Amino acid sequence: MNPVRMAARTMIASTFVSLGADAFRNPEPRASTAKPVIDQMRGVVPQLPGDDATVVRIDAGVKILFGLLLLLGKFQRLSALVLAGSMVPTTFGGHRFWEQEDPQAKTNQRIHFQKNAAVIGGLLFAALDRKGKPSLGYRAGHATSTATRKAGKQAAKAAKKAGALNPAG
Repeated sequence: MNPVRMAARTMIASTFVSLGADAFRNPEPRASTAKPVIDQMRGVVPQLPGDDATVVRIDAGVKILFGLLLLLGKFQRLSALVLAGSMVPTTFGGHRFWEQEDPQAKTNQRIHFQKNAAVIGGLLFAALDRKGKPSLGYRAGHATSTATRKAGKQAAKAAKKAGALNPAG
């Protein structure tokens, strides 16, 4: 295991486990802040519970579960993708800096929004990480070029052999 990958995975996953546990234990402040976004989500996902605190707890449970899976190195790419997806409503629900009147509060929320956007970017990198293995596209291209070279060499041998059999032609 690459120590840099392991350290990076631990740092990002532990944040989700820790903050998810805190949100699970104490969802009310987050629920009141995220209410406008949760209400919008209910228009798209009507199956969401009517209680905003329950929605926050579900989100927290997702962050804890997939944070632990990422931390343990299980289903790393899927876990990173799920966590990135869960961060989108969290970011828009919790850090609506454009609604702030107070300049200091606006700056603070904008910073948190941008940090969350950076975490989403890092998770997307993690979701694409193949642990140093070449991608499927690279492997397919490499196999194609190898097969083309071999076919060309075989064709050249066959042409040379045919020329040796028929020197007048």
